[in-house]
Amino acid sequence: MAVWGASVTLCVAALLLAVHSEPNVPPVVIMHGILGSAERVDIIADWIREAIPGIYVHNMEVGNGAGNSMNWPMDRQVATFCENIYLDPKLERGFNLIGFSQGGLIARGYIERCNKFPVINFMSWTSPQGGQFGGIQDIIAPELYVLFNAAPYSDAFRNLSLSGYWRDPYRLPEYLEKSSFLADINNEREQKNQQYKNNIMSLKTMMLLYSTLDQVVSPPESAAFGNYYFPQSQCLCCTKSTHVYVCVNKGTVHSQQLKLSCVTGLFPCFFRSLSAVALMRLCSL
Repeated sequence: MAVWGASVTLCVAALLLAVHSEPNVPPVVIMHGILGSAERVDIIADWIREAIPGIYVHNMEVGNGAGNSMNWPMDRQVATFCENIYLDPKLERGFNLIGFSQGGLIARGYIERCNKFPVINFMSWTSPQGGQFGGIQDIIAPELYVLFNAAPYSDAFRNLSLSGYWRDPYRLPEYLEKSSFLADINNEREQKNQQYKNNIMSLKTMMLLYSTLDQVVSPPESAAFGNYYFPQSQCLCCTKSTHVYVCVNKGTVHSQQLKLSCVTGLFPCFFRSLSAVALMRLCSL
């Protein structure tokens, strides 16, 4: 473990030196997760600015932050994100995009549905790209969780952001019919959206970060497009070859663009040691 840590430190140092030597580094946009706010991910923006003095970082807010991240449907959050991007002329020539948790889905929604100001590299930071099922007991009240789990796609819950990417393995036909967001951007329905695929394939890189110990994203492999499947309801195990295959065949991403980074340790130590800056640099290699 010590050797691994030393190797990571040396790798990060080399990457940061390379970043410093490159002129015209693209801007970076950061999108926070559910029940979060731009202020809560300021530390990521600080890491980037510290490593690359003068770089432009747009730490994005959608609506009022924590409240609207939960009570606005995903379609509305993506549309607002797109509007906010287009209001910033510094992003017009392209930018790198980091989405944390639910913010990774909003970010991918921007890439697929908008992208007039093009994303160069996209980093999905422990985001439920394959959908969420379970793991939200700490996010909503127990009574509400019982009701939500019984009818996640009903009109009563359609305005909850979670409903947009809730993928119930026991209700897959209902999910495919009624999912207000994820089934669409994942091109899971019979009629595919070619523009979504084209926009994703325009990326230089899409990096998917996940941890096998994630206690919020469920299953943890969802951050690499894994999910539960019916009837066994077993987790689709995450391997590079498996997920490259799944992504390509769903028309989500080209195999040469996809980078997976899996960690079996805890988030703070791993991600702070690597830092968002180094990971964005890795995306550009």
